[in-house]
Amino acid sequence: DDPECWYVSASSSARVAHQSDTSAQAHIYRWRSGGPWETLGGGLPEPLDSFPYALAMNSKLLFAGLRDGRIYQSEDRGEHWSQLPIRGDVPSRVVALSLQARVNSTNCQFVSNQFIR
Repeated sequence: DDPECWYVSASSSARVAHQSDTSAQAHIYRWRSGGPWETLGGGLPEPLDSFPYALAMNSKLLFAGLRDGRIYQSEDRGEHWSQLPIRGDVPSRVVALSLQARVNSTNCQFVSNQFIR
């Protein structure tokens, strides 16, 4: 719930980020009001081998969707991450994420707006 907290993903170059699913050399960064950009790790491959095309968050959860179809979740604003298991067909690429609250529940569910098989 901090409007002065930002998350971005970046790589050493556009060609490296988008050319391959195995050598993106990418990181997810966080900026908080008045502070420097922080590189986030805590369970993410370092550096990320596939570019995080999609980041989505709510007040409790942060998600990163990678080019190769993997999705990571953080429950503590990026300090620690875990890879989410995906049931059914695994997408070959995640390009967008959105979060949608369940009716009559404080839990949230992951909803993929778009993926490519």
